[in-house]
Amino acid sequence: AWQEVIGRHPALRTSFQWEGLEKPLQVVHRIVTVPIEHHDWTAGGEVTLAGPRFYASGPAAAQFAALRQYGLDVRVLEGPADAASALKMSYAGITKGTQAVGAAMMLAAKRAGSAGALYDELAYSQDAALKQFKQQLPMMPAKAYRWVAEMQEIAGFVGEGSAAHELYEAAAHFYARMAEDFAADKEDTAALDAFLKNAPAK
Repeated sequence: AWQEVIGRHPALRTSFQWEGLEKPLQVVHRIVTVPIEHHDWTAGGEVTLAGPRFYASGPAAAQFAALRQYGLDVRVLEGPADAASALKMSYAGITKGTQAVGAAMMLAAKRAGSAGALYDELAYSQDAALKQFKQQLPMMPAKAYRWVAEMQEIAGFVGEGSAAHELYEAAAHFYARMAEDFAADKEDTAALDAFLKNAPAK
């Protein structure tokens, strides 16, 4: 049944490729084989939750949470129907907002000639943050085009009367510039990669 559903819907046979390409490319595969594993849960016991964590809120959240019995990690949030959406935007605002600020300062340090000193200071006093950046930022330029609208949505979420509104509008603009760079000469992409490797940009 799953194979038939995937065969009928091209969106379920879609992937994105960017390595070695000038710009990200969406590919619709003609045939996709679904790997199926069978597990016997008839004996009962605790189900091991795997994969990403899903948050749900609102009247139907409890029904969605029933998928936990099949191994899907679903967490139900108390509060209004949009509580899960608010959590998603708050979390993305912190994680992807931090990436925007970090990458912007790394590129600024590159242009100012202080990249080596900044890298050394981060390694000395902010080692955990540097390790996180080194894990996340190499993948950011290829995803930046997807994060523009998300930052704009978060700007709306914090509200036009909030000082953070302009912060996330600026993050959207930064990701738009990074997406343009990644699709063109990759100058900033290469400079960011060089910083993260503590090496001079080519």
